[in-house]
Amino acid sequence: VEGFLDCMKVHQAGHHCLVALIGSTLSSHQAALLTHSFNSVVLMLDGDETGRTAAASIAAYLRPLVPVERVLVPN
Repeated sequence: VEGFLDCMKVHQAGHHCLVALIGSTLSSHQAALLTHSFNSVVLMLDGDETGRTAAASIAAYLRPLVPVERVLVPN
């Protein structure tokens, strides 16, 4: 997810293994942590233009390394 509040909301909904990017970009360090710690990644970024573009870019970057799914959130 993108931010702290997103992370808390998803955690409260019962999904306890998640991280917040604190923005809409994924650093190489974050990517390394994700791909070494998890067997797959589910991206749920904001539904605005920035979030959708970032999710597509991050998914394309991670797909060669781990299976990736995207949750499309309404704007």
